[in-house]
Amino acid sequence: MLSIKQILTPVDFSERSEAAATEAARLAELFGANLTVMHVEPSPDAMYRSLSQIQQSEKTQLEASRQAEAQLRGFAAKLAPKASSVLAEGDPLTRIEEYSRNHDVDLIVIGTHGRGGFRRFLLGSLTSKLLHDMPIPVATGAHLEDHAALPLKIAHVGCALGLDNLDDCERILRWAGDLAQLVGAKLTVIHVPQDVDPG
Repeated sequence: MLSIKQILTPVDFSERSEAAATEAARLAELFGANLTVMHVEPSPDAMYRSLSQIQQSEKTQLEASRQAEAQLRGFAAKLAPKASSVLAEGDPLTRIEEYSRNHDVDLIVIGTHGRGGFRRFLLGSLTSKLLHDMPIPVATGAHLEDHAALPLKIAHVGCALGLDNLDDCERILRWAGDLAQLVGAKLTVIHVPQDVDPG
């Protein structure tokens, strides 16, 4: 039976990432799961700079990290009283994968668009890579901010299967079926063959 004990929601404090985090908090409440809010700061590039430039950059980066940590803690506390927060540095995809693996994360909830330097990592890149590469479920939505004020109600679960790896298909279908049963939702299994001749 489906068991979700650890939910991770990466944020960049854009409207869409905060809406995704709100959904993550609702799911954590629904499943009785622990919620972790994660923010990844890009690493400063120290190449081609003088020692004084590097030292100044380190001071600036330290102050920015302190501000990000305070913002992250405040956001997590507002989101859910028991939510924990994690501030990391480096490549967002790598840090999210590492944290998920090392902390037995059962579900990642992430928005599809970001802002600033983080934007270039998001769908087309970060979210799509997580959806493709992670061995655990990744929940996302392009319009989560439109529904942030609505009560969470999962009425219909869609399960898309590629059928190229039957072991993966069985695992995914079992997870989707358990979710649908747990929340009393309808389940639809979707498969679109890749080699269909349109003519």
